[in-house]
Amino acid sequence: MSNLKLFPINLELYKKRLILRTIAIFLINLVLLSWTVWSAPKESILNYLGLCFIVLAGIALFLNQNFKRQISILKNNYLEINNNILQWYTGTGKCTSINLKRVNKIERDKYRGFERFLIFEGKTFEPILNLLEPEEFQREIEQHTNLKVELFVFDWKSQCIQAFWFFIPAFLGFTFFYLKYLDIQFFFLILTVNSIFFLVQFSEKRTRGGFSESTVRRSTIILFLVLAYQLLLLFSE
Repeated sequence: MSNLKLFPINLELYKKRLILRTIAIFLINLVLLSWTVWSAPKESILNYLGLCFIVLAGIALFLNQNFKRQISILKNNYLEINNNILQWYTGTGKCTSINLKRVNKIERDKYRGFERFLIFEGKTFEPILNLLEPEEFQREIEQHTNLKVELFVFDWKSQCIQAFWFFIPAFLGFTFFYLKYLDIQFFFLILTVNSIFFLVQFSEKRTRGGFSESTVRRSTIILFLVLAYQLLLLFSE
């Protein structure tokens, strides 16, 4: 006897969060490009601003296309549970099937601001993201697996303390600049290197609940370009 239950995704919430995230990513890249304006030579600052505008226009175009692509894919996503079989359908035509009787652990956390379930079969897991009714899904899956969902909470206090330690060289560099022992170009150089290490360390690949890999990838590309420009200015004097 079939006992089919459907769980659609929360598309409207995804749209709102994706718009805010897209704006945030654009502003972060704007800040990353803007801070080197102060170290650019006055005679070439207009050329540098023109280059920044071209880069920002490219980033804006990429983010807009990425937004449309994700929405077109996600609008056809949904999940169904039929007896003890969970099937996750995506807008790309992919269907993932999980036998809930083989599941040995279920975790629930936040990923990019969305509710996420991690369903483990052995050491491998399948992520289930942004369901419209996560509480109902949790009750249903606990009933089928006879397991309790484990809740993961991101420790903001601990991560902020670690972030502070990462930027100690930049704080010291600013202190030496303020005391006239260090040139402003060296301070920005130190800050850029610190930012690269910070983003890599706090990516979700290394720190659960950290920055998404796509955000880290785009931001580090910009930072490496900024670093190359800073080194060019430094050694061309």
